Formats: sequence, C-alpha cells, structure tokens
Amino acid sequence: MSEAYHELWANFQARIKAAISTGAGAYDLLGPLLVELRQCEVALRRRDGNIEAVEGFVAAELSETLQRYDDAGRPGGFDSVCAANIVLAVMNALVRRAQVMDE
Repeated sequence: MSEAYHELWANFQARIKAAISTGAGAYDLLGPLLVELRQCEVALRRRDGNIEAVEGFVAAELSETLQRYDDAGRPGGFDSVCAANIVLAVMNALVRRAQVMDE
C-alpha cells in the first residue's frame, strides 16, 4: 500500500478516536461508556452504517464526524465498517487498561 493510503488511514483513525475521546469526556464511569461504544460499533456494522438511532455523547460525536468528512468517497474509501473496527479497538484498549488498573 502506498504512503498516501497510510496517511489517509491514519487521518481517518485520528478523527474517529478524537470523536470518541470528545464524547467520552461526558462519562464519569467506564461501564456506561463501554455500553454506548458497543451500541455504536453494532450500529456502524449494519448494512446502512447509520448510528443516528444510538443516543449518547459518543454517538453524536461519531455521527457528526462521519457526516463532516466523506471518507467513503475518497481513495481508499473508509466506510462505517472501518469506523466500527476503530470503535472496537478503542473498547478493547479501555477494557485492557481497566484490567491492569484493577490488578
């Protein structure tokens, strides 16, 4: 893959992670945040990739970010499934970090 593709992918990941981080700031506890992240991930994997039905701070940020940038129309075409994969990776990282802190 080309360097340009990797740069597009890195930018896409950064936008999705920034949206998650912004929305996550509204939560005091990890549990409710993980529930919303899971709802977002499932919604993004649906055929239409629409997270409008998910209520919450993270969902609102993700929805706005995905609407603001037309990544699916760019070379490389990152879509809602790509966003769902990033959401899942963030969820896994949060759980791993919580497990380490509990030890």
